[in-house]
Amino acid sequence: QRIEKSPLPDGVLNMDAEIFNIYPNPTFDQLTVDDMPTGIHRIQIFSVQGTLVKTIALEPEQTAAVLDVSDLTAGTYFLHLEGSE
Repeated sequence: QRIEKSPLPDGVLNMDAEIFNIYPNPTFDQLTVDDMPTGIHRIQIFSVQGTLVKTIALEPEQTAAVLDVSDLTAGTYFLHLEGSE
């Protein structure tokens, strides 16, 4: 799988794309997201077709997460980090 980090075209993601790290890319089983700002409470993974394929709930002060993506088919996916602001 290839995970892209980029703003959504409608401006929903207002976070600087360089504010956090995503690795390894490409990945086959686990994906690490770290250096996230506090306040992110959910990570959603979308297919290139815009289908929500996975949602991961986070603790309020969590700044890193290891995501199990082993169940996703090979392809390109987009991450959406949702926070309280």
